[in-house]
Amino acid sequence: MWPHDTAIAVAGLRRYGEHAAADRIADGLLAAAQTTGGRRPEVMSGLPRDQAPRPIPYPHSCSPQSWAAAAPLLPQR
Repeated sequence: MWPHDTAIAVAGLRRYGEHAAADRIADGLLAAAQTTGGRRPEVMSGLPRDQAPRPIPYPHSCSPQSWAAAAPLLPQR
């Protein structure tokens, strides 16, 4: 999951009236952001929450990554 690209997708969904889908994805983006101690990486991977409760950092991603850190600000409600 790329936080920056995900935020752009959420903004697009919101723009075209798909608020429920946008909210669900934005909530996941914000939940993932809370697990990184404020150092949002550029990319994360993961498993279903019942298998792994937090995202798994990609070992070669930059952390923090400036555009990933700003990503939660784009899809405003």
